[in-house]
Amino acid sequence: MEENVEMHLKERVEKIRTALMYSTLSEEIEMPTSIAETIRYEEGGTLWLMVKKCWTSVDEKFPVKLHYYKKGVPHHVTIEGVAQLAYLPGNIAVIKVNVLSHQMSDFVSEAPRNHMGWWTSVNQWMRDNVSFLFKPEPVAA
Repeated sequence: MEENVEMHLKERVEKIRTALMYSTLSEEIEMPTSIAETIRYEEGGTLWLMVKKCWTSVDEKFPVKLHYYKKGVPHHVTIEGVAQLAYLPGNIAVIKVNVLSHQMSDFVSEAPRNHMGWWTSVNQWMRDNVSFLFKPEPVAA
């Protein structure tokens, strides 16, 4: 990954911190969609995640997709990579993900709405479209 793009990705991931994690090979791995908390993002495209252990069997390495989204943050990130179980302290699993691809998207904010009441809107329309009927005629000299 380019250094500038990687820094931008790191900033966004660290700002959102929480992602939905799911396996992209659902028939081979019995792993339901999980909420993953980002521990850190290392240079070279390595993510460290913490998830609640909620699967019965997982291979040593498995493909995952992470979707980072948080209400109020003007962007979201989707990451695909290869995950590896690193540590199992009790019901928590620490997972290392090598990022293979990512997609960053910005939300386009809507234009601010004019919150006039309906009567004000009608009056404005009348002034703009019908007012010529009520203009006085110029007096001839």
